[in-house]
Amino acid sequence: MIVFLLSCSTQFLTGQNIENIGQQDPFKVSGTIGGGVTFYNADGKTANRKPFSWIIQGSPTFSIYGIEIPFSFTFSEQERDFRQPFNQFGLSPNYKWITVHLAYRNIKWSDYSLAGHNFFGAGLELNPGKLRFGAIYGTFLKAIDPADNSSGTYQTPAFKRTGSAVKLGYGTEKNNADLIVFHAKDAANSIDITNLPLTLSPAENVVASIRTHQVFFDKLMFDAEFARSIFNPNLSNPETNALNDPMFNVFSFLIKEKQGSLIGSAINAVLGFKEKTFEIKLKYNRVDPDFRSLGAYYFLTDIEKTTVEPRFKLWKNKLVIGGSYGIQKDNLSNSKNTQTLRNIYSANINFMPVQQYNLSVNYTNYGITQKPGTQPINNQIEIAQVN
Repeated sequence: MIVFLLSCSTQFLTGQNIENIGQQDPFKVSGTIGGGVTFYNADGKTANRKPFSWIIQGSPTFSIYGIEIPFSFTFSEQERDFRQPFNQFGLSPNYKWITVHLAYRNIKWSDYSLAGHNFFGAGLELNPGKLRFGAIYGTFLKAIDPADNSSGTYQTPAFKRTGSAVKLGYGTEKNNADLIVFHAKDAANSIDITNLPLTLSPAENVVASIRTHQVFFDKLMFDAEFARSIFNPNLSNPETNALNDPMFNVFSFLIKEKQGSLIGSAINAVLGFKEKTFEIKLKYNRVDPDFRSLGAYYFLTDIEKTTVEPRFKLWKNKLVIGGSYGIQKDNLSNSKNTQTLRNIYSANINFMPVQQYNLSVNYTNYGITQKPGTQPINNQIEIAQVN
């Protein structure tokens, strides 16, 4: 239970600018800070955590003569028995079109390559005019040796994982495109491998993605990302050339094909049209079963989804009617016994005749069915569900 929460101002900053330094106030502090304590008790079984713990988190920004230095930090007593560190801090100062990232950062350049995964390291972003460049390098996972039980509690084993990413792009806020390459690799000798679980092995991954955002005539919008990945689930496997995929030739300086290597693609696209009283979006998302990214924490694989989302604004925007319809399926490689289909219906109405009154109505209908895949469906276990 959280019994303490302290919030300062709600101004969030990601960098600082040191121009016009002589005209600024000597010192300012803004940002947020919060804390919490947790009490825990278990009856009838052995407690699997400490009876008392605390945590303090903050995002303060210190301004010294206009030089703004944003920090982020997390401190907790759980650091004593949690190897992926709780205690963290980092900052991202900038000057004009230069931004530097230091210590613990999480940066999202795309949905599938560098997608907000926390890392400890350094990075640089340059945005002179229409050019866009970025590079980061750091530790994405610290080593947790299964033979080390000094903390007295079970820790999920992990290899030390280092990663890097490079972004190169061109464009304005309305029209731009970026090419992003991400690479991560586990250090096979970072932990004792004699007592490893069968499910854990040192892995390596390369993800290349292309992102674009385009606006035409202030009415038509197009967002898209296409990514392709190479994933080696076990670096101890011998090298091979069974897949003969061109991506191995392009990125041969980063990764070699191993026995059991996986190659997959992912695409996420949105096409939108907007008028004063009407807008509509067509969305498409597909992720292959073999697509993997060590730069993201989680996303669904083996999925294809298409949705259309219209929206109407009536009576001087006092009445807004929207909705969506979509279909989703899995078994994209036709390798599963069955294929699961999902229908998506939703509608929402928002009515605000005057500023002091608002009425919202929402309706959703999600249906799941199955059809045969590689085998006929046993109707005794077939899924058919509507929410």
